[in-house]
Amino acid sequence: MQSSLNEMDKFITPVKSIDVKSPLLSDAGFRAGWNFWKEYLHEQHGIFMRSRAELMSLKRLMDISENNAAIAIYYLEFAISRMKKNFYKVNDAPEPKKPVNTDTGKFVFKLPEKYKTKPREAFEGLCN
Repeated sequence: MQSSLNEMDKFITPVKSIDVKSPLLSDAGFRAGWNFWKEYLHEQHGIFMRSRAELMSLKRLMDISENNAAIAIYYLEFAISRMKKNFYKVNDAPEPKKPVNTDTGKFVFKLPEKYKTKPREAFEGLCN
């Protein structure tokens, strides 16, 4: 009986939290940004970050930001602005130039009459 209770105990007793420490947290601006990130995850995605996940997330952020708090904040803001659940290293390389169209002629496609419709109001049919 006692052994089965011990087996069940690991499902009932919560795992003890660990202390979350990171050099990035010593920066007041980053600490505010990190708390904002955790609140964002909870509000937007329903994710409550527990201590071990928070520790590993901070470690990952330290790695990709090279321990630079300003860059780490930028990565968090970038992820939030795109409503992502995770952050990643951002490559700010300029976008490649689009090829120049050397064709001077225009391609015109004439839509058959049966497919033409009258223009509608922007929100027509979406509300009562």
